[in-house]
Formats: sequence, structure tokens, C-alpha cells
Amino acid sequence: MNEKPFWTPPEPEPAPEEKPADEAFLNRWSRLKADEAARRREAPAQEPAPAPEETAPPAGTDEAAAEPPGEEALPPLEALDENSDYSGFMSPKVSGALRKQALRKLFRSQKFNYICELDDYIDDYTSFPVLGDIITADMKHAAEQLLKKQLEAAEGEAAAVAAATDDSGDTEAAAPPDEPAEGAGEEPAAGPDTSEDKQRDA
Repeated sequence: MNEKPFWTPPEPEPAPEEKPADEAFLNRWSRLKADEAARRREAPAQEPAPAPEETAPPAGTDEAAAEPPGEEALPPLEALDENSDYSGFMSPKVSGALRKQALRKLFRSQKFNYICELDDYIDDYTSFPVLGDIITADMKHAAEQLLKKQLEAAEGEAAAVAAATDDSGDTEAAAPPDEPAEGAGEEPAAGPDTSEDKQRDA
């Protein structure tokens, strides 16, 4: 019969050093910083990881194949659609004008011109349907205001005409009949005859 090994209890962990309760904050901070610096000095310096070696291309590949294609190798713009590969047009060997034409064709495709039905601004708010015989409350109110202004203008004109006729009738009644001016039809009064006095003096 095999005997079981004798079980030994684990050794108790050493109790941490008791710190004085009245240790100042700065003293505790300084002690912890010193302990951390000592641990860093004791720890072995970690060597930097070696840089990954650049993998050389296989000997059978052609260097010209790695270069971006030129404009001659690109498909014509007429054959492009929304599912075509446009990465070749981003090559630095492609002219800016050709790249712009390719991107214009891409962004004019149906894939990029879909308008969401939840968009609030897709409707044409410049054309309104004809109401026909429907008269809204705003239209009634506007018609009433227009009629009220027209009646006020007509009453003002009638009052002005009546006032003008009253003024003309008063002026005719107040004017006296035409009378001849004083002394207009009378002969001038005869003054003293001075002819005899003149002969007498002569």
C-alpha cells in the first residue's frame, strides 16, 4: 500500500512593513518613487525587437509589372460602369484630365445618385397644385380686407365730393350782386369857375 506524501502547509507570506500612521504625504510619495526607481534599475533592460526583414520579391517576377500602369493599359471610358475598377486611374502616370473624366463618370452612375426617400428636400416646393373652387380661410380673410379698404376709399371720395359741393354753394350765396363802383355813373362835381378870376388879375 502506497503511502500518501505528507502534506506540508504553505509558508505564510511575510507581513508588510507597518508604516507609521502619521507619515506625511510628501514623505510617502518620495519613498514610493525611490522604490520604483530601484525596481527599474534591478530589472533587466529589454532589448528592442528586431525589425522585420524586408522580403525580397521572387526572382521570377518582373519589375515592370510592379510599376503602376500608364494610360495605354487603361480601359476606355465608354466601357466603364459603376462596378469597374477605377484604381488604375489613380496612378501618377495618368494625366489629371483623364483621372477627372473617369471620376466624373463614376460619380454620375446610378450607384452614387440615389436619393433617400426620407430626405425632406427632394420635393419641388416651387410648383403648387391648382386649388380649383376651394377657398381657404386665408383667401376669405384677404378678400374681406380688400373689400373693406375699397369701401373706406369710396366713402372718403363721397365725403370729399360732398364737402366740395357744400363749399361752392356757400361761396355763391355769400357773394353780393354786382354794384357799380362809387361815382362810376355820376358826372364830376363842378368846381368854382376860376376863369373870371384869372382875367381880373390880368
